[in-house]
Amino acid sequence: LWPFNLFDEEIANTELFGAEPKLVMNNQNVYYRSSKPLILKAPSRILWYVSYNKNYPGSKGIRASSLVEEIAIAGPKELFRRYQHLGIYEWQNVYEIAQHDINKEIMAFRFTNTELFDKTINYCDLKNIIFNSEGKNISLQAPYEIKQESFYTLYKMGIEK
Repeated sequence: LWPFNLFDEEIANTELFGAEPKLVMNNQNVYYRSSKPLILKAPSRILWYVSYNKNYPGSKGIRASSLVEEIAIAGPKELFRRYQHLGIYEWQNVYEIAQHDINKEIMAFRFTNTELFDKTINYCDLKNIIFNSEGKNISLQAPYEIKQESFYTLYKMGIEK
């Protein structure tokens, strides 16, 4: 749930100290992850899915959309040095993504223009939309590329009041 501390006030407020104002106010942020599978591209749009957690209202659904501006793949030290001013992760978190191996390449992607949805798109609706438009069953263990039509359908659902 850490990425949502960057832009989702509702989820961040469930934490003891809430979101860090400096990070929430940034128009651009960074997120670190494994470099595989290499599905993300720049520029592109990303839909943010929050995994289920009984303590977080609106979990188990898509909460926001962002524009992916840049993708970088390198060792954890280089990526952390380059992007630490944009993210919520500390060095230890980035090092864990690299499985405690400073030579292992990981991914950092810089994203901007995050829009928090008015309505959370629940997992069941997400699965149905992807299956009906693409004929695929999805698993959300890693980034998943969807067709433009599916994106627009989901985006429209999220921004409708």
